[in-house]
Amino acid sequence: MASLSTKTGQVVDRSVLDSMLRRRLFYTPSFEIYGGVSGLYDYGPPGCAVLNNIVDLWRKHFVLEEDMLEVDCTMLTPHEILKTSGHVDKFADWMCKDPKTGEIFRADHLVEEVLEARLKGDKEARGQKVEVDEEKEAKKKKKVKQTKAVKLDDAVVKEYEETLAQIDNFDGPELEKIIAKYDIRNPTTDGNLLPPVAFNLMFQTSIGPSSNMPGYLRPETAQGQFLNFQKLLEFNQQSMPFASASIGKSFRNEISPRAGLLRVREFLMAEIEHFVDPQGGKKHARFEEVKDVKMTLLNRDIQLSGSTKTEEMTIGKAVEIGLVDNETLGYFLARIQLFLLKLGVDPKKLRFRQHMANEMAHYATDCWDAELHTSYGWIECVGCADRSAYDLTVHKNKTGAPLVVRETRAEPLKVEEWQIDLDKKKFGPRFKKDGKTVTAAIDALSQELREKLSLDLEQTGKIEVEVEGVAGGKVELDKELIKIEKRTRVENVREYTPNVIEPSFGIGRILYSMIEQVYWSREGDEARGVLSFPPAIAPTKVLIVPLSTHQSFAPLVQRLTTKLRRMGVSNRVDDSSASIGKRYARNDELGTPFGVTVDFQSVKDNTFTLRDRDSTKQVRASEDEIAQAIKSLVEGEETWEDVRKRLPEFTGQEEISEVVDINLSRDEDSVTSLAAVQADDEAIVALAGINSSVAEQKRGNNQHLRSFRIDHPTRKEKDNKENEKKTTNNGQTTALSRASLFRTVKGSSAAASSSDTYQRTLRLSPWQSESTSPRVAAIATGLAPAGEIVFFSATPTPSSSDVIGRIRLNSDEEAEDVDLIPLPDNQGQFRVAYTNGVDICICTVSADTRSNASPDVQCVYTTPIPEKGSPRLRPKFRALRFLSSTSLLLLQNAPDRKGCELVLLDLRPAIITSSITTTTTKDTTAKGAKASILRRKRLRKTIKIGLGLDTCLLSPDPSTNQQQAVIAISGSDQSIELLTLEFNPSTNRYSPFQVYTSLRDVHPFAMTKLCFSRFHPPSLPVSPETPPQYIKLASVSMGNTVVVHTLPLSPCPPTSRSPRYVLSMPGDSEIWTNLTSSFAAILSILTVCFILQAFTEIRGAMPPYLGATDWLPPSIRDAVAIPYDPPQYPAHIHSLNDILLSSSDPQHQQQQRQSLLINCNPETNTLRVDSTDPSSSSSSSEDTESGVHRWEDLSEETQHQWINQLTQAGYEPSVGGDDDTNDVESLFKGVRFGDLCTEVPIHEEV
Repeated sequence: MASLSTKTGQVVDRSVLDSMLRRRLFYTPSFEIYGGVSGLYDYGPPGCAVLNNIVDLWRKHFVLEEDMLEVDCTMLTPHEILKTSGHVDKFADWMCKDPKTGEIFRADHLVEEVLEARLKGDKEARGQKVEVDEEKEAKKKKKVKQTKAVKLDDAVVKEYEETLAQIDNFDGPELEKIIAKYDIRNPTTDGNLLPPVAFNLMFQTSIGPSSNMPGYLRPETAQGQFLNFQKLLEFNQQSMPFASASIGKSFRNEISPRAGLLRVREFLMAEIEHFVDPQGGKKHARFEEVKDVKMTLLNRDIQLSGSTKTEEMTIGKAVEIGLVDNETLGYFLARIQLFLLKLGVDPKKLRFRQHMANEMAHYATDCWDAELHTSYGWIECVGCADRSAYDLTVHKNKTGAPLVVRETRAEPLKVEEWQIDLDKKKFGPRFKKDGKTVTAAIDALSQELREKLSLDLEQTGKIEVEVEGVAGGKVELDKELIKIEKRTRVENVREYTPNVIEPSFGIGRILYSMIEQVYWSREGDEARGVLSFPPAIAPTKVLIVPLSTHQSFAPLVQRLTTKLRRMGVSNRVDDSSASIGKRYARNDELGTPFGVTVDFQSVKDNTFTLRDRDSTKQVRASEDEIAQAIKSLVEGEETWEDVRKRLPEFTGQEEISEVVDINLSRDEDSVTSLAAVQADDEAIVALAGINSSVAEQKRGNNQHLRSFRIDHPTRKEKDNKENEKKTTNNGQTTALSRASLFRTVKGSSAAASSSDTYQRTLRLSPWQSESTSPRVAAIATGLAPAGEIVFFSATPTPSSSDVIGRIRLNSDEEAEDVDLIPLPDNQGQFRVAYTNGVDICICTVSADTRSNASPDVQCVYTTPIPEKGSPRLRPKFRALRFLSSTSLLLLQNAPDRKGCELVLLDLRPAIITSSITTTTTKDTTAKGAKASILRRKRLRKTIKIGLGLDTCLLSPDPSTNQQQAVIAISGSDQSIELLTLEFNPSTNRYSPFQVYTSLRDVHPFAMTKLCFSRFHPPSLPVSPETPPQYIKLASVSMGNTVVVHTLPLSPCPPTSRSPRYVLSMPGDSEIWTNLTSSFAAILSILTVCFILQAFTEIRGAMPPYLGATDWLPPSIRDAVAIPYDPPQYPAHIHSLNDILLSSSDPQHQQQQRQSLLINCNPETNTLRVDSTDPSSSSSSSEDTESGVHRWEDLSEETQHQWINQLTQAGYEPSVGGDDDTNDVESLFKGVRFGDLCTEVPIHEEV
């Protein structure tokens, strides 16, 4: 892949650019939902607009300025025309085939690919840097064998490079020799290839239903212009020279379409045929206008020597020394360059290359290509060929049409020539239908051949003339049919066939090459590209962006769009809900050069801001001034700098800009943590976590903690006229120190993995303006075999001597987050809290101590293990922040990305316990008081995982010390959730969390950090001159994007002269809120109970305690009311003994058993025990037929099932003692049993 840099020095990432072009619908593969067809593409709206603008500029630059005659000819061309022009026989590329797999390769491309791969391997073997086309390499890995890095001899390298320089000059036989010489095979299978054969590139078809007329889709637009030459000459009133032009689709059946829009099978061509008199050296009347145009030229001799070195010279010089053949050819080369520069082509990425002999088309005598440098290399976009008189001559000879120019001579000219006379009376009957063909062939004979044939005719009495398609290709003529004599002819009219200079433009190639050259991206926003089309080429010239959808904006937008369209300026309105920055960024990718912002000031005074795409600078002026400026910019009458000079610049919006750039070593790691330890008006001292190079880490010297002094650039000052003075004093950075504070991990296995260890967390104690106590800092490891937290004094140049303590964590344990806060009553003492995801631990460190010892660590809270499931599924703490020395705010994520919540811990119970009993080591199982949870807040469901947390404590109330904390949480959905929390010292309680707002889609990628600015309240008492107060929230993402939100604060109470400031006004007190909520809940419950009791009384389900039925009108009462029917409760029989053994007479007991029937009621799934009169009982045969059996007739298994169901239904038989009457068998003997219940039965009355 060729290296192509943008105008800002960035390397063009073709995959990113192509993705953007397809996403923005510049183009898309044809038939994509069916799998697509290689080499065919469809253009979307912006692509069509750019193409049309290029064509429009082409017409203005050439057709109108050169007064050309534009024609539009058919795309279908009969076989005979293209046979005559030579395309049928010679319009071909060389292809070779793998006979085993059937794969087909374009021979010159295959040679080029293989030799370039070998040269790349040679460079790798020599240890040289190799540029890699990642997209191409990814495709190769799927199907091509891995190429080994092999060092080549210098002579072989030179030979390969010379071959590649001349690759376009080789024909089929020469390519065959190269393939054999360098043993070039199928890159996929390593199989041998057949010799190259010619493949005609034209699409063949048939014209008409009978298929008797073969034809082709035209490979160029030129042939129609040649065939209409005589008519065009007449239209031009026989005036020479003149030019015709044509724009239209052409078709070439490429062997291996590749490189996107650069090699396709259907493409838009714009061709010019400039007809010129060959006599006099093909002069051009306007050559003087362009002779001083400097051009970069690569001539054929340089290429044949194996080099691609170019030289720069004026076109006048090139014509003078004969490098360019004639003035007309040189004139059009210069005009082509001027046209490409109008399109926005970089002149440094443009060259003109002369064709080598074998490379030229069959019709050309000389040809130059305008080539543009792209990520694919140098690509031919415009060809300018001297076609001499080839086309007009062959068509004239074939048809006999007078495709010539006749001019009256100033003086008659006597010409001796050999003339031919035919005896038409004999000629016609002899040749019949072939007469015209033979006559045309005879008329086409040259003077030299006529002289030779006259001698043959005189000596032998007959001659032979070659006539294609007649009598085997040769026709014999005798003296009776033909006479050849030399005669003198007086010529008053000069007749000649004009020569043709043909510039041929591939519009699609120009489009893509130009897009690559105008593409770039802003630093820090590489995910979004910018297309810097010139205004004349841009698909849309102006984007109109209303800041609101309020109805007052509609008339302004409508009036402005109408005015611009009447001026011929294309525009579109983007009134979507996206931010103005995103709307402009979206249209920067579309190449829209200008933007007009309609804001609230526009409604007041009808002024608008005009934005320039490339510089993002803005001016503000009235509607008419803005419209006129846009018109002049689009038409090229003014540049943006001209407009900025005459219209006032708009600087009302705050922007984030880079003021200082720190250059870090490429061998070292990226910055993993950052914090500012000191800041003033002149400079900032920042601490950062940066791992040393891998080599240094292997030596055990990982200086991960760095400090830098960052000097602010000099601020812009304003002079007396309120004009900004330019300053040249830029910000500077100075590396102050580097240190290694983490202890070296010992042991071979640990050391091997310690190279992955980095400084994950860097946290400083809060900055206090009135405190003389120094600040302390904490750093924690990441990806370490055993985690470690180190505390040190936050000096500008920290070193190991500043360490005040360290905590060694268990194996595979890391600190997820750390925070520090000064203790209010102990100067220089700080409370530390950290979490490993499950446990919350605290300790105390002193700024006055210098020690490597571990402080006393206490675990104050542990996430409970869930009752069900694995302990690994319990929630994890992600971040923590102190709100005070006794309250800690936690961000906790639920397992399996099921959401997150805020947890507010009260540390006082644990702190009081630890003051009585000191724990010298962390013990997560220690008994005693733990921190208690004060508040919980479940966040939005769309936030699957909380990523970051930060807080900002606003100013307390001067009298009550009531204070509000602002909380920000970054989520996995690229949003930021803002909440507030009130603290009331009088009750020592925190209010419930209050959601302020949700900032959606803040970044295109996941956020890595968010941080509040510190709030500095104004001096009290406030006055009308006190400015509005605010805090800022900055966030950064993995995509290197930075967003800063400004949050306005309000005084509370609003009328007080000594207010505290809040983000959201606090609500009612918690006690009153709880009382109100409780009363409302109780009232709701009582109301529901009353309504339910009344309803059940009306429907007869409950006794009439309220008498609700009597409340209804008689008509409604009769319709809906149901009288209450008290239920009857029969005595429950707990045992069958009550029935079977109710009589002491054995005979009566036997009669009772025989009369008893036990079966299942299938409708209610209940057991029914029915006692019938013995005299009316059914016979045994009837019982058997109805499914009823005596106990003694049941199987043992069925008996057990009956005992089980009777027991479950409450009819458990009482059996006990030694008496036979208490035996189950004797108890159920004679009892009849029906069907068993299918489910567990319940009892039913007897």
